[in-house]
Amino acid sequence: MDQNPTGLYRAQHDILFSGGEAWWPLDNSGLTKEVETVLGRVEGWCEEYALKGPTKVAQLSTSEKESIIRNLEGYWVQDLEWDKLMRSFPYPISLRVLQLLAQAMLTKDIMEKFFENPFWYFEGKADQQEKNQGGVCCARHLQHLYQQFFKTNPIRASRWKAETIRLANSTEPNQAEDLELGRYMKKHRDKAAASFAVSMLSCDPFRMLLEEVDSEKAIERDGRLRELYKNADEVAFTLGWHHRHCEYRTLASVGSTFDYDSKLADAHPSHHVDLCRDEPRLTERRILGIIRPALVVHITDPAVTKKEVLIKAEVLVEHGEWTKEDQDKLKQKFHERCKKILAPA
Repeated sequence: MDQNPTGLYRAQHDILFSGGEAWWPLDNSGLTKEVETVLGRVEGWCEEYALKGPTKVAQLSTSEKESIIRNLEGYWVQDLEWDKLMRSFPYPISLRVLQLLAQAMLTKDIMEKFFENPFWYFEGKADQQEKNQGGVCCARHLQHLYQQFFKTNPIRASRWKAETIRLANSTEPNQAEDLELGRYMKKHRDKAAASFAVSMLSCDPFRMLLEEVDSEKAIERDGRLRELYKNADEVAFTLGWHHRHCEYRTLASVGSTFDYDSKLADAHPSHHVDLCRDEPRLTERRILGIIRPALVVHITDPAVTKKEVLIKAEVLVEHGEWTKEDQDKLKQKFHERCKKILAPA
């Protein structure tokens, strides 16, 4: 048994942080900003290239419409047929529900591809006959192993995860002595991210939600999506090499009905709940879908271990009877209240 715990700690510290000075960590606010930038780019892309109101897909068959909803399993409810679901959204969400469907679908794909498994790009043996399948299996095995480690010892597991990702992605001389693996992984990730974007554009349920564009604009659209996927990979990679454990909470975790005091979910801004906090019109109404998941981070520093919600899920709530007239009245009431507050005494 080591009789010098200080010496043992120093030895472990030297191993863990060898090259660690090259990986300058972000605090939680910095990590939040990085993820929100990706989500914002997804929203901006869909605003530019997605369809808006449900009448834009009137020509689609029932099975095609249902395939769009099925593609959002885990993010949107699955038990409502298309027309009933479309009638369940309030003004003004009803005017751009297709854009929000596309946004949710794109967010879901990016989260599943890059964020939910930080080892997604790890490959199996190079001589495997089915290399792609081997890579998928390798990534899944690593994720399963990490989850078991995290149950056993969260602090050490998060460091194992971070160091594994750093070792596999060292591309600068101050990060590692041999950079061959890291530079290979970087090229592999970039190529895979671009491939994912191409696959998404050829996905029928997603493609049906996009505007028809000419060839010139299609080139611009496709290029922007490839860059978006590469950026998403970089941000997910950044989360991965931090000593943090991330969880992404989707529809099943945020609850079936809306709660203004939820710690995991906020109503989509188009619900304008900020105008009616004293009139909680969405309370206990059904959540129909999420546009983005909640991000919960486990802080696993030796000095403190706790969970923190960095980003709340953004949800769409059933309120089909809410009309433009209702919205205008609400805004008028809000403006009158503001005038009273700001009026001189």
